[in-house]
Amino acid sequence: MAYSVDYEVALEVLGQYKQPFVQAEFDEEQKENPNKAFMDYCRARIRALGELQDELDTEDTELIAKILDPKNSKFFGAV
Repeated sequence: MAYSVDYEVALEVLGQYKQPFVQAEFDEEQKENPNKAFMDYCRARIRALGELQDELDTEDTELIAKILDPKNSKFFGAV
């Protein structure tokens, strides 16, 4: 039971991880001369996090724990 709750929270957390990249891509796109490489980077991060959300399973308890760990630098990354 706890894993299903953790799973739902992990999905929400992954969605939250995407938000800075979505905003950064939007902000860059609004510039007179947007940096294509930076926009590609943001899109790649958004896509990767979306794929992880789509593929995450309730049985992936180790990965869920990593997603929920705020000290895990693999998931907490700056734009």
